Amino acid sequence: MSFRRSIWVLCATGHFVVVICGACSSLPDSNRGPAAQTVRWYATMSGAGTNYGFFAPSVGATHRARFVLRDAMGSTWPDVFDQTNSPEARLRLTGIVEAAFMTGDAQQLPEWRKRLAKSWAATLFARHPNAVSLTAVVEFYDVPTMAEYRDGSRTSWQEVYRAEVQRHSSTDQAGSEK
Repeated sequence: MSFRRSIWVLCATGHFVVVICGACSSLPDSNRGPAAQTVRWYATMSGAGTNYGFFAPSVGATHRARFVLRDAMGSTWPDVFDQTNSPEARLRLTGIVEAAFMTGDAQQLPEWRKRLAKSWAATLFARHPNAVSLTAVVEFYDVPTMAEYRDGSRTSWQEVYRAEVQRHSSTDQAGSEK
């Protein structure tokens, strides 16, 4: 085997090991040093750290973000972030919400959550120049277990996050989250 081929086999094997560790939720903790940080970074950037929790019973809930805008006269109207005809772009936009809220990062990092809400608001304020405020609501689709379903529980959207963002009066940027 040539040296170049050996390098490629080593890289593929390393990637496969990170995929298996990610699937088993056993990636090293990032505060264990630079090597662990590098493995975590690689797993995140390559997608190798994905838990692959799409088999029962650990199927993750679907998350969505919806928005209600208000103008200076008090009129309100809904909007969605993922206005696109491209399935790939819609998947990517949905992935932003899922990555933030399904993993728990949004709950653990309130400053990051505020920046995400302001980013959404800036996008929607650019789309709707007359809007003065935006309410962002993130919900997950709660699917009951079979036992809960037999007991009468049904699927429903459950709110996990709500933020009110005001437009700055002198700029076209998002303001503060309440």
